[in-house]
Amino acid sequence: MKTLPLDRALAECARIGYRNVELCLDPGFPAEPARLSREARRDLRRQVEKLGLTISAMMLNLNLADPAVHGANLAAIKTAGELANDVAPGSPPPIETTARGK
Repeated sequence: MKTLPLDRALAECARIGYRNVELCLDPGFPAEPARLSREARRDLRRQVEKLGLTISAMMLNLNLADPAVHGANLAAIKTAGELANDVAPGSPPPIETTARGK
């Protein structure tokens, strides 16, 4: 739901019966870690709990085949891990990616 603000997207998922959501952390998506301040992360955690949702995974699409972006990939994974811990302390969701590239 890239075109909706994160709070509206979560509310809509809960409304239509979802109990688990996967957050896309890619650039330009509402859950992009750089967009979420500490306060926004706390609010996200509270909203997820209030709606009875669970964050079952976090998607971070990286090009794992290009050695030139290895350092940037490590930084992105670290940032994603920090977000996972912030929104689900004690049981952070897994971060998954796809192996793009040649």
